[in-house]
Amino acid sequence: MHKLRQIFAFVAPYVKPYWGRIVAGVFFGILFGASNGLVLWATKTILDRLVPPDAATASASAPAEADGNWFTEGAASVQSSILETLDPWLPQMGDPLTLLQIIGGLLVFPMLVAFRGISKYLAAYCLAWASERVINDLRVTVFRNLSRLSIPFFNRSTTGDLITRINGDAQLLQTCLASGVSSLVSEPVAIISIFTGLCLIDWPLTLGMLMLFPVCIIPIIYFGKKAREATGKRVAANIDQSSLAVEMFSGMRVIKAFGLENARVNRFQELSQQLIRQTMKTVRSREIVGPLVETVSMIGIGTLILYVVHTARSMPDLVVFFTGVIMFYTPIRKLARLHVSIEEASIGAERLEDVLAEKPDILERPEAKPVTGFEQGIQFDNISFAYEDEPVLTGLDLSIPKGTKLGIVGESGSGKSTLINLLFRFHDPDAGTVKLDGHDLRGLSIKEFREQMALVSQEVVLFDLTVAENIALG
Repeated sequence: MHKLRQIFAFVAPYVKPYWGRIVAGVFFGILFGASNGLVLWATKTILDRLVPPDAATASASAPAEADGNWFTEGAASVQSSILETLDPWLPQMGDPLTLLQIIGGLLVFPMLVAFRGISKYLAAYCLAWASERVINDLRVTVFRNLSRLSIPFFNRSTTGDLITRINGDAQLLQTCLASGVSSLVSEPVAIISIFTGLCLIDWPLTLGMLMLFPVCIIPIIYFGKKAREATGKRVAANIDQSSLAVEMFSGMRVIKAFGLENARVNRFQELSQQLIRQTMKTVRSREIVGPLVETVSMIGIGTLILYVVHTARSMPDLVVFFTGVIMFYTPIRKLARLHVSIEEASIGAERLEDVLAEKPDILERPEAKPVTGFEQGIQFDNISFAYEDEPVLTGLDLSIPKGTKLGIVGESGSGKSTLINLLFRFHDPDAGTVKLDGHDLRGLSIKEFREQMALVSQEVVLFDLTVAENIALG
């Protein structure tokens, strides 16, 4: 539940614009879950009416005496009232068929199935509609926050990691929200409705069957943790693989010049094998829960058979209770898979939260002055700067009047590019001041003073646009 609360708290701000569809999806999910109890009740009602009235009365007499309590008596009274209303529409073994009974016999189950199907469809559609938009808004927010971060953040991050956060981590959340919210609403309601229906048939046996429920919870929790561990390692392997692909595509000239194609392909294959191993661990943790829950349910069914033989219950009761037990453990199995999905999605939520928590290193002051033009020149006053622990510039003084053409020559790593980075305020100096027309850059509007400059970089970057659009950028 902690992971589920964490996910809901994270996506809550993005859910608000779509709360109407989400409420509709939850409503239809509740209807779908409740329909399980209706199906169980309808099955018992029809089966009871397929037995001649005299035989049905004889087979039910002994259990009825044992069940003489307020719950069963009250439930029997409600059922009697409902059956009295539906009696003209339902066929009864041994009685002649009427037109209404023919219509009712033909339509009762199709109508129930149609009700279930429509409810399930509308719940899934509404929640998928909302989840797609929630995740899209989240992706845009993450992308916007990344665009605002300073250059040092990108220097210490890998491209593959950032791409994985935007696409892969968001996809983990989307998968959980699209199917998870629907199951989280409908399946507990289904469990309650089926449990209620089983109690109406035989409440002591139902409570006895419920004792097996904790046995189902243990593997769900255990394998959920295993899936979370495997998902974390799978995400790490996916990041390494994405980073390798980005490196290869961006450095293809170097790779071909040094004949590194096979080495890069072999490395990609190694990472693919790691990814496969971690993915299969996740699959094992996800898929093993279902068979374990089914095995427990079969133990319950075996107990049911022994109980029915011992108490001489009627065949309709046996069939309906047998069906109900299977229906009861089906939503439990779905919730078990959902638990694994929640554990996986929590990894994505944590990684996206980390990105959204990042703040720019280069901040604009609230009282930043506007820049309307460039009149005098640029000054570097006693500038010192280091990349981590490696000094690049120490005590640099440089003045460049307006209209001056200046060429700076130096060895690789001597600080030529660093001057440009400081001038555009991609970094702030460790000591000293960079000035524009005598004003410290840190006191000026970042957007406006950058608009006064043009940069022809040695790194050629063409965006996925037309030639004209690339030229017009900026």
